[in-house]
Amino acid sequence: MNQKEKEKEKSDKCSHIMITAFVTGGLSMIGQMACQWWGCYEISFINIFRGDLICNSCIDMSYHLKNHQIAIYGSLFALLSAQLTKFINNSIPIEIPTFADYSLGKNSPRKLNIKE
Repeated sequence: MNQKEKEKEKSDKCSHIMITAFVTGGLSMIGQMACQWWGCYEISFINIFRGDLICNSCIDMSYHLKNHQIAIYGSLFALLSAQLTKFINNSIPIEIPTFADYSLGKNSPRKLNIKE
């Protein structure tokens, strides 16, 4: 895979996650408006004892959409933070010393080849 194919794959992944986030956000908004229109958020005798099946389904739908949204937003944040970390590491080249760069001392039981 060359560099352009890798970048296209990453942008496709990010765009798919964003499209999914917008779709679930839209479904959540439509669901909230439908539940409010049906009267599921009003305090009444039927709603207190969960007697309305449509309100039960509205509440269940809201709960499951919330769980999916949290997972999608978490994956979007992880993807963006990984890309930002990679961008910072590529733009500021810093040589990080490893243990192989240091001599182990006279009493070391083994010898390492020190990088030069």
